[in-house]
Amino acid sequence: MHVQIYYQEILKNHFAAKVRRNPLYSLRKFAFDLKFSAGALSHIIWGRRIPTEGTARKLADSLRLSNTEKKKFIESALNIKKLKTSVKTEYLAVEESQDLFDQIWDWYHYAILEYSYIEHADFSSKHIAKLFGITESQSQMAVDRLLKLGLLQNKDNVYRKTKDRFSLAQKHQTSNNLRKRQIQILEKAIDAIQTLPIEERVAAAMTMAIDKDKIELARKLIDRSLNEICDLLASENPTDVFELQITFIPLTKKRD
Repeated sequence: MHVQIYYQEILKNHFAAKVRRNPLYSLRKFAFDLKFSAGALSHIIWGRRIPTEGTARKLADSLRLSNTEKKKFIESALNIKKLKTSVKTEYLAVEESQDLFDQIWDWYHYAILEYSYIEHADFSSKHIAKLFGITESQSQMAVDRLLKLGLLQNKDNVYRKTKDRFSLAQKHQTSNNLRKRQIQILEKAIDAIQTLPIEERVAAAMTMAIDKDKIELARKLIDRSLNEICDLLASENPTDVFELQITFIPLTKKRD
């Protein structure tokens, strides 16, 4: 067994064993037994998503693997992530360049991409405009732009996002358009807080005194958390598009 796909093989073998014992056993039930999202588990098993170290550890614990198997399971996820990064470094740098981001920085481009995961999604300009509160011209131009850039595909009038996730290659650098996108998302959050009942949104904050030298550690933890939350909330049958945004800012002013 090739170590790079060990975690996939373990998941497939465990699932196959359950099915042999019960032909009606489903992937959704497998995910339920593992206390995991069915959609995220499907992506991991079929290679559309690589689990983070934390996710791999949770799966290994749920599968009740031996210490040796658990170590191999987690390492295989880390190894395949490293392999894909090294093999596709040049490609990803182009795909996630600042030039690309400058063409799709408006928030609704990302919303439209995620909307493609919803079954029977209506991609008419009128429907998308109404759904996201934008104009029909913005809707049409955004879809055309995403198709042209290869981030969205149309096969027999069924639209689908072509990349599971992507981010800026220089993700720790900022730009005018990146700042504008972040402001757009904060404005969306303010509107949601003012207009939506608490049952339809989540807003949380914490004030803390920290060592400023640990900001980079916070950045890494937030990046990891975003991916893990996405893994946990992913579903085989999504119904809505949500935005998750985390802001970590200083409240104390710079001292002279």
